[in-house]
Amino acid sequence: MKTTALTAAAALIALTPAALAQGPLTPPGPPAPIMKTLDQVEARIIVSAAKTPGDQTNNFIIIAPGSYYLTGNITGEAGKHGISIQANDVTLDLNGFALVSGVGGAFRGVNVPVARSGFCIRNGSVRGWTDGGVRADAAVTLAENLRLSENTGATGLVVGNGSMIKDCVASGNGAGFFAGDRTQISNCISTVNMGAGFNCTSFVTLLDCTSSRNGGTGIVVQADSSVIRCNASRNISAGGGSTLTGNNPVR
Repeated sequence: MKTTALTAAAALIALTPAALAQGPLTPPGPPAPIMKTLDQVEARIIVSAAKTPGDQTNNFIIIAPGSYYLTGNITGEAGKHGISIQANDVTLDLNGFALVSGVGGAFRGVNVPVARSGFCIRNGSVRGWTDGGVRADAAVTLAENLRLSENTGATGLVVGNGSMIKDCVASGNGAGFFAGDRTQISNCISTVNMGAGFNCTSFVTLLDCTSSRNGGTGIVVQADSSVIRCNASRNISAGGGSTLTGNNPVR
């Protein structure tokens, strides 16, 4: 019995090195990263002096297509526009923060100085600018979830032809909203502005909007426009060929 046990133990010892062999210990190459980079986690660009530097008339300038966002409130410098959009296909997400005027001169919170396509701005406040909150006069724009206030020198939000505005509030501005031809505005409120609540050109559609206690006419649309299910104090002024459906114009 003892001989058999010794023989078995010897056999196990003889087999162990082969059984436990793990291959070469030299690694095949340098360690590879296993964590994602910041650009992979958040594939957007922060609006900052490093990423979107400004010049003598703008705090920040966006010069390339892409998606940009704020990481905190921004107060502009006196005598400068806040953010200048100088490219097509730009999305600017205020990310719940505010873009506030630095005071001094006629300057704009977000300025699109020439015709642009594919501009989108959303999710935040633009306050206190003297030449308008968001001025995209010649830009095809999607504007949503904006709060435009105290932009006393001009209109809270201006967009070009073929734009869309939804879920925005304009209060205490020179005027509330201005929309170019073939724009659609939905679920927006314009109140206590000095001028008109909504001032629109032709072929514009307003849906489920409210205009109240503004200094000028509640809603102004030019030819061939539609105003549907809106409430407007100081009435609705509509050009020829326009359709007014289910509204509540009160003085």
